[in-house]
Amino acid sequence: MSAASSTYAQAFANLPAELRETRREAWHRFEQLGFPTRKQEDWKYTDLSALSAANYALETNAFDAPSPALSGWDALRFVNGRREHGKATAPNARLVDDGVSALNAALVRDGLDLRIGRNQQNKPLLLTLANGGAGMSHLRHRLHLESGAEATVLLDLRSDGSEALSTSVFEIELEANARLRLLRIQDLGDKSTDLTRTEVHVQRDAHFDYVGLDLGGALVRHDLNVFLDGAGAATHVHGVFAPGGRSHFDTHTRIHHVSPHTTSRETFRGLVRDKANAVFNGKIVVHKDAQKTDSEQHVATLL
Repeated sequence: MSAASSTYAQAFANLPAELRETRREAWHRFEQLGFPTRKQEDWKYTDLSALSAANYALETNAFDAPSPALSGWDALRFVNGRREHGKATAPNARLVDDGVSALNAALVRDGLDLRIGRNQQNKPLLLTLANGGAGMSHLRHRLHLESGAEATVLLDLRSDGSEALSTSVFEIELEANARLRLLRIQDLGDKSTDLTRTEVHVQRDAHFDYVGLDLGGALVRHDLNVFLDGAGAATHVHGVFAPGGRSHFDTHTRIHHVSPHTTSRETFRGLVRDKANAVFNGKIVVHKDAQKTDSEQHVATLL
């Protein structure tokens, strides 16, 4: 058994008995799949083999990671995979179809589980995800906006600079005429590895807007998948990535036009400095019955 296998296995063994029982299927899935390899088309430019030789701390101490104060905003902080105040709530994991998502589903202990009622408009939410102490953090978040609801969520990803691993999965559902603005600022330390998957389903006449800024981290991978499931659904996806030093950033986007009369706009800009590497792989997928699709994609990078 490799050091990584024993580390992750020990983390699974350390879960409370009731969690272990409900996560056993996800754990077996991770054992079967393992981490993605460069033999897989979607991972051929990103090497996760170092994770199989890593030995992350199973218990880490809290550290001071102050969040910006935003007037009129609600705030929720997760430090090393646990919410800073309040009772842990880990949504049931639906996505376990790849090795990283399966590991996340097996080891997650906490996450945001937010449902906004019909025609409600919540205060904007600052969601801070902080990691440190050379440990692991696994979070799973679910956002469900009912018909006509509206929300803004700002993700603030930060670390103390130690060699840490974080995985996050966002499962987002927008019912008819709902609108979500998801903003992401990632400025992790230069030894951190972050693997994030964001899965969004957009129903009839609903809107999903995304703006992302990736600045730090040793290895950062973000898979953003948007499904325009209902007629009139729309998404605007914009991002900037600016790796420096020896960082490696990998952004994969998939916008699926599932229904007719759907709209997407996507713009990404990159600034790659020093000996850093950046990968952008963006695809617009038009399904068989998605007539009268309106889509645009623009990508530019400066070395």
